[in-house]
Amino acid sequence: MELPLKTVFAFCAAQDGLLRELFAARGGVGEAELYAMARRHGGADQSPAAVVERLRRFRLIEERPGETLVLELTRAAELFRLDGRLHAALTVTAARLARVRKDGTRLFDDAYGEILPLYNRYQRLDQVERGAVLLLDRLERSGVAALRLGRRLPTAVLTFPNLISDADQRARLIAVLGYAPTPPTPLAAPERRTPPMVLTPDQVWARLSADLPLADLMAWVLACWPEAPIDVTLAVFGELRGDERLQVRPVGARRTYRHRDVMLEAAPLLVEAVAA
Repeated sequence: MELPLKTVFAFCAAQDGLLRELFAARGGVGEAELYAMARRHGGADQSPAAVVERLRRFRLIEERPGETLVLELTRAAELFRLDGRLHAALTVTAARLARVRKDGTRLFDDAYGEILPLYNRYQRLDQVERGAVLLLDRLERSGVAALRLGRRLPTAVLTFPNLISDADQRARLIAVLGYAPTPPTPLAAPERRTPPMVLTPDQVWARLSADLPLADLMAWVLACWPEAPIDVTLAVFGELRGDERLQVRPVGARRTYRHRDVMLEAAPLLVEAVAA
């Protein structure tokens, strides 16, 4: 006979404590122990025998495999799967319970987020209120002197000096009117600076054309422009060494050249004009 689903659920809800204890008994229980559990959890309106009989009829307990005197709880999953309507109803119920749980968690989080600031504000206001009550009670019993406000809240004292008299103001005005400023110190004459030396390619080439061929390019640059700064000297040397109109080749080992307080080292370069 097919059992009404409502009847089974109502029985399970009424025997929640008994079912939990059966679930905790992983090793199974004997029949005498099962009757003792039913007596503890069955309630006054049902006898232990009636409770055990319903457990058997609803297929909530069964004999443990291989043992005839040991009973155990069956969470009846295979029976539920065999009954298509019951399985579908349980599946829908499980989905609804999951949705209710999710909604309940969300509502709890929202409520917690709204209530927590209010609770914190209440805590602060409550502390201020209790402090005010204690302060007023102390004032009533001991007076203002007991608070020693002069020591805890010192009051600034501002003293104004005597105002300037008319005679003092007149003397100050006369001193200002008779003030003669001293002339500023004259500026020093500007220093004379030698403008930086500039050598154009035309100037260098005109000098070079008159002296070709050269036995040593670096010695020739230093001799032609001894007053040139080191950067100009190196620039002229580098430009002439790479000029396509000249034939440049090293002649001999590296040697040292002196340019005022700077020592230069380079290989002597022979410079000749490229034949047209």
